[in-house]
Amino acid sequence: MHPGGDERHARDANLLRVLNLIRHRGAVSRISLARHADLAPSTITVITRRLIRSGLVKEASKAFAVHGRRATQLVINSDAYYALAVDLGRSVGRVAIVNLAGELVRQAVIPTKHLDRTTLGDQLASALWQFVEASGVSWRKVCGVGVGTRGFVDQAGLTFRSPVVFGWAEAVSLGPPLERTLGLPVIMENDMRAAALGEQLYGAARGLNGPMIYVTISDGVGAGIVIDGKVYRGAVGTAGEFGHITVDANGQACSCGNRGCIENFASVPAIIDAFLHRRTQDGDLSAVNGQPVEAATWPEQPEEQLQAIVRAARAGDPVATAVLEEAGHRLGQGIVGLVNLLDPQIIVLGRQAGVMGDILLNAVRETVAERTQMTLFDPNRIVLSKLGENGELKGLAALVVDRFLYSYFPVQKSVR
Repeated sequence: MHPGGDERHARDANLLRVLNLIRHRGAVSRISLARHADLAPSTITVITRRLIRSGLVKEASKAFAVHGRRATQLVINSDAYYALAVDLGRSVGRVAIVNLAGELVRQAVIPTKHLDRTTLGDQLASALWQFVEASGVSWRKVCGVGVGTRGFVDQAGLTFRSPVVFGWAEAVSLGPPLERTLGLPVIMENDMRAAALGEQLYGAARGLNGPMIYVTISDGVGAGIVIDGKVYRGAVGTAGEFGHITVDANGQACSCGNRGCIENFASVPAIIDAFLHRRTQDGDLSAVNGQPVEAATWPEQPEEQLQAIVRAARAGDPVATAVLEEAGHRLGQGIVGLVNLLDPQIIVLGRQAGVMGDILLNAVRETVAERTQMTLFDPNRIVLSKLGENGELKGLAALVVDRFLYSYFPVQKSVR
């Protein structure tokens, strides 16, 4: 490379480092930026002046510094650009417009239950077009689209396979029709990994530098891993299939072909099945407030059924409590392996784990404490998600913005 190119590359690399510090740390002074970026104050002055001129950063209010002098705070200009984020679920999809600060400024739900594999991209593109048009956000400010889905994602070809969740064993082309119709770059990522990144940047793991693991509980169980700020995908992109680790070699068969997987004990369907089975065995079909679980009052949706079980446990129901604690202990067994292997700084339990709250969390911590006595891991480093279902959308948007900024200031491929 020409020496001038080397110098320009270094300048843009420093600029991106400073921009991302402002983006992820919130309001920060130039003095603090110099310290965290390990750059001279004069260099920070030049960089921040350029960022302000670009419209990506702006000056905010002044705050007292250590010695009483008022230091001007710099913040990301959150509305300079937006990312489109799509959480493609089994029956519904969630779409959001997310600003540069990771804030969801508009959300909507789109039905996905009857989408056809061969026309999915075109149908989704049409829905996104209508969504943005109705939002009032200018297309000129939309910098890209991030799509998260379950299954195996091919990031290069922008396709995915989801034989279990969607029943699609063959690759589904999603990126090309979206790019063609919307005229925007598209990024695809596995939903668990996107949620892990969102939690690391904006949630319970924000500000932590060590390895973090995000464990999700829904109709399945999975995990996303972030190491050194980067999503870990594995050699062929299938890292994170945590739910298919065996915790009972003699357990029931799993959809993956294995036996006794964590998912068989700790997923939402497994918890509901265990509760109903125990009730039938005990000859007591009462669920909540004395209502029979098979009556019309028993909810139809799995999420609502789980909520009913949690309410019963909190009201002192021994069967509901035992089922939730068993799920927590089984989940904890698997987490022990993650602790021994990766020594994470924090483990975040997400999605429906938040519904089960401390009942699940305490059981997980108890099991991990019993089985990691030879390590220095503190079970209190296992926490509940702060973002709920928004973590995935925030993580997807972060990936989109990363790519956009690396094209805005081209130095190397995105760090995520």
